[in-house]
Amino acid sequence: MKTQLTKGDIKELMYSCRIGIIIPLLIFLIGGIVVIAMSLQGVLIRTQNLNLIIGLLFTLCTIVSYLIIRKLLADILNGEKILILKKVIGKEYKLDFEPGSGLFFCKMRPVDIWYLIIDNIRYPVDKKLFESLNEGDDVYLHFAPLSQELLNIEKKSEYA
Repeated sequence: MKTQLTKGDIKELMYSCRIGIIIPLLIFLIGGIVVIAMSLQGVLIRTQNLNLIIGLLFTLCTIVSYLIIRKLLADILNGEKILILKKVIGKEYKLDFEPGSGLFFCKMRPVDIWYLIIDNIRYPVDKKLFESLNEGDDVYLHFAPLSQELLNIEKKSEYA
């Protein structure tokens, strides 16, 4: 079943696009540092070569960014999501501890994590949804069609 993306879904997809900016930026910074270090050592003498290499590096970063986020942007422009009906196989609660919270003899901060097991895959959910579902209940998994990004999990009764 298909339905329209909500503002929250679009925000989630835009949030996932951040990696398409961070990785090319790191490539450009590291490449720029290498090119500048090479030019200071006298390997690249002419400024034309320096400008050309930096231009090629920028082009490479733009292509990498496009390749990373093209499916996410296509999902946003498409404006639709797919609802897949699945059964909850199991439920799991896990008490974990926040990373880095036990430094300098401080007590580690506990973090509660609730999982729904659907098709032998653990999906993290909030406490409200976890408590409202039982094993064997039907849920809708909201996926973006091209990127296959999980957007939301909802009970079947909300769309029935």
